[in-house]
Amino acid sequence: LGVTIVNVSEEDAERYGLQAGVIVEEVVNGSAADKAGIKPGDAVTSFNGSPVFTSEQMLQAIRNCNVGDTVNITIVRNGETKNISAKLMRANQDF
Repeated sequence: LGVTIVNVSEEDAERYGLQAGVIVEEVVNGSAADKAGIKPGDAVTSFNGSPVFTSEQMLQAIRNCNVGDTVNITIVRNGETKNISAKLMRANQDF
């Protein structure tokens, strides 16, 4: 996917109005996440229809997918919920 993520802190939960999720800290330029429009600071609340509670859970969900799969990701950005689709790429693929 091409992101660095961390678990939602108490401060993040209050700021985004979330119970759980992960925060995108970094997006690799040219990665699947970048091409899909995911930005640092986005809160990911769902991956392929399943709620995201921890970064470990999201990473496992990504590992269960295949290169070329299109995944659906729900994010919260500036208080607005958005649904984004991203086509997964190889980690070593040139971005």
